[in-house]
Parts: sequence; C-alpha cells; structure tokens
Amino acid sequence: MFGIESGEVVWIAAAATGLAALLAASADALTVLRYGGAAYLIYLGVQRWRQSEKVETPRPAPLGRIFAQGFLTQILNPKVAVFAIAFLPQFLDPTMPVLPQVAVLGVVYIAMAVVVDCSYVLGVGALSGRLLSSRVAQRRAGRIAAGTYVALGMVAAASGARLSR
Repeated sequence: MFGIESGEVVWIAAAATGLAALLAASADALTVLRYGGAAYLIYLGVQRWRQSEKVETPRPAPLGRIFAQGFLTQILNPKVAVFAIAFLPQFLDPTMPVLPQVAVLGVVYIAMAVVVDCSYVLGVGALSGRLLSSRVAQRRAGRIAAGTYVALGMVAAASGARLSR
C-alpha cells in the first residue's frame, strides 16, 4: 500500500510540474508506459504462479520488495498519469500559485487513498487466515491471483493495441 501511494506521489508531483501533461500529450510515451505496465503485470503473474506451485509454507516477502512492487506497479500505470492531469487541474485557481494548491490537493488525495487502501489491507488480512487455512486453498488463491495479474496485463496490452490503430 505504501509503495502504491508513493507512486501516486510521484504522479502528483509530475502533474504539478507539467510533466504528466507532457507525457499524456505523447501517444508514443503513453504506449511505452502502457506496454511496460502490461509486461510487469504479466511478470508478476508468472512469479505468483511459480510461488503457488511450491509445497512448503511460503515465507513473507521482504517489505522492501513489496514496497518496490507497489511503487513500480503505480509508476507504470498510465491511468494514474491521466487521472492526475485530468482531475487535479479542475480544482486549481489560476489566479493563485499552482504549486501550493497541488501540494494541498495531493496531500488530501493521498490521505484519502491511504485510509481506503488501509481498510482493504486490514479487511483482507483479517479474512485471509480463515480463507487460506489449508495448502490447497493457498495454492488455489495463488493461482487465481496469478491469473488475474496475467489477465490484467493482457487486457492492458490489448487496449493499447486497439488505441494505437
């Protein structure tokens, strides 16, 4: 969750500096970002599938690795860039300095995202002990997660191919 929110902070900073608008104006840059994100999701799906095949009880991944995966997932998500340049400017007063306004909006947005994402994490954490008590359930959940990552990656790549025509 903190990795994802850190990636959002980068996109908000990019929106404040105009970098996100520049990126959104370049169809080629968005295409590269979209395919990069799709490839990363497929990679995560393959890794998750391989982990679900292991018979032993999985060890928790290092927090740094989890953070990096969340950060990279969000940085490679072109929808976040488009959201930042489409949503944030609606709330800016052009007669006032832009940077402080974006900073305040960014802090409010990130605070709300942390609260919502924390509720997801805590809710799933509470349920996972009950739902994943057996190795069969863990393997099945791992395969479902892997399939979801691969499917999302393929949809992202296909939507990029459709948009570029």
